[in-house]
Amino acid sequence: MKTIHRVLAIFAAVISIIALITAVVGGTMLASLIWIVTLGQITTANSYPLGAGVLVIYAGGFGLAAAIPRWPSTAGAAMLPLGAIAFLFGGPIAKFYGIAMICTGALLVMTSVRWARN
Repeated sequence: MKTIHRVLAIFAAVISIIALITAVVGGTMLASLIWIVTLGQITTANSYPLGAGVLVIYAGGFGLAAAIPRWPSTAGAAMLPLGAIAFLFGGPIAKFYGIAMICTGALLVMTSVRWARN
């Protein structure tokens, strides 16, 4: 595995873990705040108000980061639509995450194709 692939794998994994932790902590704090403001009267509210879709996106990004050492170009190509979905449909953290995944995926695809020719 090339050094750049190793660096990109670590970057994608760290960004995914940080985004996942941020989303879980933020969602839990928001759910607690809603429960406190309504004095516990809302019992049917979702336990995670931000939606589970962002958690799936971040977990998918971590899975793709784990796939980079074995399949760098395939993982990079899969990161492009993942980043686009996060950017288009997410909040501020997901937008940053989407940009990071698009850039990481593009770098993986470009470097894999270049080294495959040599």
